[in-house]
Amino acid sequence: LTAEVSMQNKAGHRFPSGVGFRRAFLEFLVVENAGQDDEKIVWSSGRTNELGILLGSQGKPLATEFFATDKNGAQQYQPHYQVITSPDQVQIYETLLWNAKDEFTTSFVHGCRVVKDNRFLPRGWKKEGPDPAILKGSFLQATQPGKLAAEDPMYQNGSGTDSIQYKVSLPAGVDADNLTVRATLYYQALPPYFLENLFAAAPEGEATRRLHYMLSRMDLKGTAIEDWKLRINGVEAKVRH
Repeated sequence: LTAEVSMQNKAGHRFPSGVGFRRAFLEFLVVENAGQDDEKIVWSSGRTNELGILLGSQGKPLATEFFATDKNGAQQYQPHYQVITSPDQVQIYETLLWNAKDEFTTSFVHGCRVVKDNRFLPRGWKKEGPDPAILKGSFLQATQPGKLAAEDPMYQNGSGTDSIQYKVSLPAGVDADNLTVRATLYYQALPPYFLENLFAAAPEGEATRRLHYMLSRMDLKGTAIEDWKLRINGVEAKVRH
């Protein structure tokens, strides 16, 4: 199954904007018998649990959610994708920073290198800027996307859009005639890894303990930010042969 999802930034600036730990991510579902009592998700990318933590193929938190190290000792994260083929791959629009030790940080003081910046660019943005004679050097460079995003043609054409392709190997026994695909863009102002870092940095601080007390007792069920994520927009379509 192949599906293409396209999105357009209507914010007038990069999205997400503001502090760097904010993120948006795309949930893509392949659903059997959509809208019926026996509806079933047969493939997914970008699903979360009730705490807003992204889950992988086994229904467990992705190693990239808290930058777990791989067998070589390198911290794992989700790069910018143009094609997704695995449930363990998720398109996340965000800025990620390294500190001087090449470790991921959410600190404004310790961040010294941008590892990833694939936030949606605004409509009209182009690499050469509005007037290269005036905006050159570091001023213009600061508006450019990260390395992998810069290699994506959608980030260079001034359209303020992104398009991602999903190539899904369906499980055995799935009837393609009964399948629907759903794509939903979600936003998180407080990703789980940010809160973990915050609580670990000053666990005995009065403000930290107060924040932990409030957040751990918040009941978000039935609200616009249920499961610690805000729905921006979504679409679904029947699978066609």
